[in-house]
Amino acid sequence: MTEGPSTKPVDTRLLQQCIDGELCEAAEVDFLRSLDQQPEHWRGLALGFIEDRLLRRACQSL
Repeated sequence: MTEGPSTKPVDTRLLQQCIDGELCEAAEVDFLRSLDQQPEHWRGLALGFIEDRLLRRACQSL
């Protein structure tokens, strides 16, 4: 994911915790609202969910 000069990097720890369902509701809401401030990071979240789903399917087929 390319970032423009004014783009703050996304907190990858929070991103992964959101994908894994490890954030409490308040933390998840705060994180998702922070993505609204930098919409380019929504793509990273979407790709993370897709990657997680594909990995789960691959592990189930083993």
